[in-house]
Amino acid sequence: TCINDYSFSDLEDCYQYKAALNAQCNYLITLNIRDFKTADTTNIKIIEPSEFCEFQLELQDKHLEHTV
Repeated sequence: TCINDYSFSDLEDCYQYKAALNAQCNYLITLNIRDFKTADTTNIKIIEPSEFCEFQLELQDKHLEHTV
């Protein structure tokens, strides 16, 4: 389906996006967010690695707060 999907300028980005959707991923982590600016983000959040790490640290902190 990526070959006919003109919302992506890069075929590889399209494959990564479609694979992440197919795997029902919550996040697609990329260094090139701008390559996914036309992607439908209804079912997936596209974020940079630093944002994902920050989110994971926040979750860990919340978990530790509840266990103490």
